[in-house]
Amino acid sequence: RYPLGQAYLESTVTRLGSKAKSRSGVIMRDRDFEANASILDVLMLPTGIPEDFRFAESVNFFIHVDYNYRMGEPALLGATSVDLGPYLPALIRNKKKYEDLKADKFGMDDPVPIPLIKMFKYQVGTMVKRSIEVDIERQIGPDINNRIDLNHGKVEEIVDENDLGNDHLDIKPLKVGYPEIVLTKKQEQMNELMAKLAEINLQMQILQAKIRKGFFDIFGAISEVMPDVALRLGLPESYEEPLLIELKNADDELAVSTESTAFIRKERGSTPDDLERTIFGSIFGEIAVHRGDSRESGVVSGESLRSNAIDVSYELNEGIGEREQIVAEKRLALLEGNRPVVGKIKARFDLIEMPTKNGLIDDADLQKARLASLRNFGRLFAPTEVVVRVYVLRGISLQQIDNCCNSYVVAKFFGGFPQHFTTKYNPVLNTDNPNYFVMFESRVKLPGGQLRLEVKDRQLPKQEIPIAYPWYVSGPDGTRFGMVQKDIPLDAGALGLGWSANIGDTEIDLDQRWYNPHWRQLKLTPVEARSLWLSDSINVRGKLELFIDMIEAVDYDARPLSFKPAKIRAPEKKRFMMRVVVFKVMDAYLPYMKSQDPNKMANFYVQLQVGNREDDIRKTDICKFSSDGKGQWNWRTSWWLELPDTEIKPRLKISVFDDTSMGFGQDDMCATADIKLRSLFDELLEHNEPILKKRQWIILGHPNYPQIDTKVEIAIEILPEESVALKKCGYGVDSWKLNQDEDYILPHPFRPVQFSLYNPAPFINYQIMAAVNNIQWQLATYLLPFPFLPMVLQFVWMTPWWWYGMGGVAGLIIFLRVFLLEMA
Repeated sequence: RYPLGQAYLESTVTRLGSKAKSRSGVIMRDRDFEANASILDVLMLPTGIPEDFRFAESVNFFIHVDYNYRMGEPALLGATSVDLGPYLPALIRNKKKYEDLKADKFGMDDPVPIPLIKMFKYQVGTMVKRSIEVDIERQIGPDINNRIDLNHGKVEEIVDENDLGNDHLDIKPLKVGYPEIVLTKKQEQMNELMAKLAEINLQMQILQAKIRKGFFDIFGAISEVMPDVALRLGLPESYEEPLLIELKNADDELAVSTESTAFIRKERGSTPDDLERTIFGSIFGEIAVHRGDSRESGVVSGESLRSNAIDVSYELNEGIGEREQIVAEKRLALLEGNRPVVGKIKARFDLIEMPTKNGLIDDADLQKARLASLRNFGRLFAPTEVVVRVYVLRGISLQQIDNCCNSYVVAKFFGGFPQHFTTKYNPVLNTDNPNYFVMFESRVKLPGGQLRLEVKDRQLPKQEIPIAYPWYVSGPDGTRFGMVQKDIPLDAGALGLGWSANIGDTEIDLDQRWYNPHWRQLKLTPVEARSLWLSDSINVRGKLELFIDMIEAVDYDARPLSFKPAKIRAPEKKRFMMRVVVFKVMDAYLPYMKSQDPNKMANFYVQLQVGNREDDIRKTDICKFSSDGKGQWNWRTSWWLELPDTEIKPRLKISVFDDTSMGFGQDDMCATADIKLRSLFDELLEHNEPILKKRQWIILGHPNYPQIDTKVEIAIEILPEESVALKKCGYGVDSWKLNQDEDYILPHPFRPVQFSLYNPAPFINYQIMAAVNNIQWQLATYLLPFPFLPMVLQFVWMTPWWWYGMGGVAGLIIFLRVFLLEMA
């Protein structure tokens, strides 16, 4: 960057007439129409504090610039006025004394609020800001992520519990450095009683959990041996969560299977937005600077904003900038009216209690205070060089320009060298959720350093060129000489030809981080998801996930091996096979409800889909001639999965259809349900071990018929790629064959048969077997109270009867449960 001239600041107080002028700073150009100037000065302005803050003074700032290419007096670039009234309560609360200016650190020693301590990874010894939450911490004890010693107001080092044995488990609750509360004897006894009751409550919960687990173990054994009996009795299959129920707070947890940065965010901490919205403890504030002119406010027509209606001839003749930039600048000025924003001042206000003589501040004391502040200010904020490393991890929901998104990243460091980085020649193709995992490093001068990250879409044109040439052509009449028609693909993108369109950009003020005590005390800088914007749009264009490290160049040059770059890389994709077995369907009554034919017979099949891609749809064969809403398949199907995958939606969609179109149209959907698979996918990636969900019933519904309560019985197995070939497994109709591993052999489905006069035997056999199965259930149900009969006989002979009574009571309970389930 080349210097454009000098800039200085002039400040006044409204009523007292106090005036101060800063030293000059060099204007360094960033880009067309934008430049920075580092002034680094302390101004002292005497002011009074009224009893009513509404009548507080205003501080006025005037920016004067002296350009190298202009002759004459410095020009007034802009001005602004700050009403001190809203800031006085905080300024008085943090008021400084004249004697303390020699040790003033200008807020760089501010403590860190407890919410930030819990959210991010801070260094050992970080000072903690006390607040109302401290009292809560005193009651509930230490946090599991960061142990905070509030007696000293510092973060203690976290010790791995696995290295300590069991002696460390007796952790005393934290105490705040307040005066200790003296309790009466009655209060102490009450506290002891409450502690004992809490312990009893905890033991009761543990006992209930053990009893509940025992019951579920029994239910699981019954479900494994006799799944139909378990279904009839309404017993849950096992203690594990049903497939249709997502884990609690799953949306708040890290999705390892669908998010490539989950492990990094877990290690470093993260925020779902710009980091400035979370860590806002910069010691400097930003004040907008305005420039008054004769333009009218709020009366701008759309016609006057068109690019051809804005006169830019003077600027183009003078070579000030490109046409598009000049038009954008003038259009912005028209929209902002008669007080356009022309820049900003980074400043900090401190209130200092000065000694007075006859109610006035001595100029000598004011100069001494300024020199003392300047000495500390120069020590803390001297121009410095830092090594900035930007780790760009991925893009999220980028707004693509064309039908496919081939995005890349451009990094521009203002005040740094190297200044420009790009991944233009290595774009991530065909995805709007790209994984970049790149690092850019530059040496930046502070203050005044900025970083702009741009995400662009690389358009790589492809075209097919039709050609024709004479040659032998094969046809129904044999081979003859003729013209051959062909399309030759021309991939201009592969030859390096193409163009780029801007998706969006984000700007990061490096001063706001380096001069922020909450950021400087971080042990690991968190991952942030920054929004991408365009200058002519108010809509977010996507997000860019990244984190930034900043190292003082002096320390880096002295010990470069101590500051190695963080290891980032896209997680390695692993292949898994997901197998689903569809056993049977019950209560699929929708075809009979919609039909007026009392002899209606449905032809059911089940459709399964992983995610949203049509290529991942699987169908069973058709179970024909169902007159009672039941169907049986014993059908296995499979998918290959590559995880983690940002494109796949982690769900299994199950739908039951009635084949009404005979393959020539759209079939009628009878019921549908979604099974959430994210927790299963996350477990796969973390442990890389097979997962088996035993056969269980899933309840399906219909969006237009809330009374539909169809059930489908399925089982799910997910295997790592290396485990797939260990056992032979068949799919579809091969699921019933005997030439596979015995663990995977499925029985032939028991299906209805259509009546035929030519061969009625299959229909009769099916009816007999179905009747026998139904009679078995009814007989088993009604014989359950049978033990009461021997009890009556035992009464006659006066022999022990309680065994029969207990059996009768158990049978009666089971009978009533089955009866109530049937009624429901």
